[in-house]
Amino acid sequence: MTAMPHIALNDAACALAARELAVFPLHYPVQRGRMLACSCGRANCASPAKHPFSRLVPHGLKDATTDPKQIAAWWGSNPYLNIAPLEINSTITSALRKTS
Repeated sequence: MTAMPHIALNDAACALAARELAVFPLHYPVQRGRMLACSCGRANCASPAKHPFSRLVPHGLKDATTDPKQIAAWWGSNPYLNIAPLEINSTITSALRKTS
């Protein structure tokens, strides 16, 4: 069983996004007996609770966003998801907008 987070991770993800840090959800730790394991369910997970929750972000960090509605949808589907912040370089973002 996984205990409820002490802080609302959705609120934390939105706070990061408000500071122009795009975020995306990661797997999270779960209790398995006396051990902590990854929510992905792989017994020998190489990166426990530190890899993209691929069901929600199939493109990993490329799916990172600052959109509060998307963030609410992700963490609304699972309040235990870890948060991966991704700094958005304003120069790169500006260049991408010009080519779109």
